[in-house]
Amino acid sequence: ALSMVESKESILELKDSLKRFGISIKDLVDNTPCHTDSKLLCIRIAKIISSDTKLFTGMIESRMLPAKEVMTRIKVNRRTLERNRAFIIAISLVLNSNLGIIRHYIEKAAKEGM
Repeated sequence: ALSMVESKESILELKDSLKRFGISIKDLVDNTPCHTDSKLLCIRIAKIISSDTKLFTGMIESRMLPAKEVMTRIKVNRRTLERNRAFIIAISLVLNSNLGIIRHYIEKAAKEGM
């Protein structure tokens, strides 16, 4: 189990990573999809991005969501990607980080269908 200090450091690390994309924690809270199916789709998209080194590295370097690449792999509307940009980027960052507690929660939620 992570200690409170490790958890706090991990959250601050995520906050810094998000800041590079112009996303604040408040943006993330405000832009989290309301519907379970939307959340699950976003998590699925984030898993595609985070599990593909080329896509993930490209996202980090360009500081943009790799919309075109994602759309070739999964049937998803560009508007869906744009509307959920902050959430998808955040989940991708978490899945590719050492944020064990948060990553575990996301993976569990995705398995259970929220």
